[in-house]
Amino acid sequence: DISSIRDEVSKSQISLVVAVASFVPRSKSLLAGIQKLENEYDSGACCGPSDASKPTVIVIKTDESDELEELAIELGLNDVPSYQIYRNGVVMGASERAADVTVDKIRSQLKSAAAATTTAGACCPPSTSSTSCCPPSTPSTSCCPDGSAPTDAADILKLVQKSYANTVNGEEGCCVSVQPEMLGYTQEQIIKAGKDANLGLGCGNPINFANIQKGETLVDLGSGAGIDCFLSADLVGEEGSVIGIDMTPDMIYKARQNL
Repeated sequence: DISSIRDEVSKSQISLVVAVASFVPRSKSLLAGIQKLENEYDSGACCGPSDASKPTVIVIKTDESDELEELAIELGLNDVPSYQIYRNGVVMGASERAADVTVDKIRSQLKSAAAATTTAGACCPPSTSSTSCCPPSTPSTSCCPDGSAPTDAADILKLVQKSYANTVNGEEGCCVSVQPEMLGYTQEQIIKAGKDANLGLGCGNPINFANIQKGETLVDLGSGAGIDCFLSADLVGEEGSVIGIDMTPDMIYKARQNL
């Protein structure tokens, strides 16, 4: 189910989720190409765009059941074939049209996601080992000032809030933005909501499958700079209402500025 997939991609540094169907001839050759791509990775290598850790590959065969087809659609994989690339659970790249899906494009975006992992820094403890998957932590690249990840729930909350606040304020942080189009937003939606309403930090575009109706009350948890709230406002109309909730005060302030 979708929760299992989201759990899997959140636990993996780099993940590739692919939607295919046997009735589409290109699906077979694409899966063969992805298998070859997996073999290109050296299982003993860890870091960097050229020797990144082997991605977790999840294949959704949409024609095997209605549930799998619905699962792909819920993830935003509406075409066949199509794909999404995740870094620690965050979408870093995705196909735009089925006709444009190639192994070369997947390879390129996997390398870009791996490069973002390295340059953005990970909350890893300092290491002097040359074989460690985590590069030595420094104040400029680590999420955690002392190079170690917090374990207390309150400290984790503060770290996440600080990381998002740094991003929205244009300061250095661990949150890596991606192009809005990669998250499933059309140019029309981006223009309509305003360029500052999307920071590229979300997990996808929920508007496409939320089936929002006029007159409804919609609550957006983790509303960020407000793009989904602004787009939903037109859908619920004057008789409905939209409420945005975010754990980071800086995000709320930014969203109010974007109104």
